[in-house]
Amino acid sequence: MRASSTPFVSTLATVMMAKDCAYFWSYPSGTWDKWAISRLDEAIGICAEDIGSRVYYFDQNVQNGNNPANRCTICRDARSGTKDYNIDNDYFRIRCGTYAEGSCNA
Repeated sequence: MRASSTPFVSTLATVMMAKDCAYFWSYPSGTWDKWAISRLDEAIGICAEDIGSRVYYFDQNVQNGNNPANRCTICRDARSGTKDYNIDNDYFRIRCGTYAEGSCNA
């Protein structure tokens, strides 16, 4: 009896369509700011609720570049239709692509 390859092909197609999105923001004080740490919680919530993705620990609150105030959170396996956009709060930008583990660079 031969096993069907349909589940394998279906799973492979799903994995190939998966993409990542990064939520970029800056701490308002110009450095790490414990009072603005809620931005991390907000980013994680938006990843789960807005684009249906997940955030792993090593992808949370990653420093973006040389300035410690510039941060990102990587949302893994975003919905295939998710596009780049800005949230109307003056500090979140969402950019989709393929991101390395713990990196803000696509």
